[in-house]
Amino acid sequence: MITRYQQILCVISLTLMMGCDDKPAMLEDDATASGDTSEGDKPSTEVPNPTIVTDDTSTVTDDISTGVEDPTKIVEPGITTVEPDCSGFSLGQNVWEGDVIGIPDLIRASSGSYTAIRGSLIISERDEALTSIDLPQMQAICGGVKIIGNTSLARIDLSQLQAVRGTVTIVGHSDTNSLAIIDFPELHTVGDRVEINGNTNLMSINLPRLQTANETSGIVVWINGNKFLESIAMPQLETSRSVSIARNASLTSITMPKLHTIDGRFEISESYSLTNIDLPQLHTVDGDFEISESYSLTSIDLPQLQTV
Repeated sequence: MITRYQQILCVISLTLMMGCDDKPAMLEDDATASGDTSEGDKPSTEVPNPTIVTDDTSTVTDDISTGVEDPTKIVEPGITTVEPDCSGFSLGQNVWEGDVIGIPDLIRASSGSYTAIRGSLIISERDEALTSIDLPQMQAICGGVKIIGNTSLARIDLSQLQAVRGTVTIVGHSDTNSLAIIDFPELHTVGDRVEINGNTNLMSINLPRLQTANETSGIVVWINGNKFLESIAMPQLETSRSVSIARNASLTSITMPKLHTIDGRFEISESYSLTNIDLPQLHTVDGDFEISESYSLTSIDLPQLQTV
């Protein structure tokens, strides 16, 4: 009797033009089985490309792009349209009314020790003078967060931020000395999406408390085109509307031990340094399931996966 987990491994084997019986077939050392890996296009390796493709042809509500090839040509995704809504948020004593837009507002918000924004935080100046965003007392943002293309930005301090009603977008910091770490230690609620794309120098993403979007739906996680990104940690995340982790060539670690349900698409692709995918609680993926073009993979561990 073939288990569901074995069936998934069999799909990988069949994709590589191999047989499948009561035991999962072993991967051959034939990198050409997954397609053309011509020199100069993809790193050479002895481990083939495992790809999982399901026969699910249903429409996926959250269409996720495959990533960002050139961070200098990013089309700004913008913040999902959302009316500022502070209901259920802890605002503290000092609330900024309206949006914080640009460096002048940022300076005033920082010096004023604001604890909440009844609007959005939008910093998209491409100003070489901006090296840090310092809002260490900010607890809640009742709109979205949009931080895009600030060439010299090296640090974001939102160390007390707990909740964002809309989307968190951090995109297009392509200077070699720009943002290296994204660490929001208290952030537990995001209303829609987490989009972290095209940040050339970014090495780690740490969201240790991130759990949910709201009471009825999961978060869209979109982490693409971060050339030097090595680790992604979301240890409390349990549900997601969709997950796309693509074109992160240096990625070696994905930590999502509690993730059990994805209501849409799941993708890990073009992660050339990734050797292991371990999602011990993942049970359901209600959409396309793809693991592809990750040539160093030697292990895929999905022991609870039952529904794809």
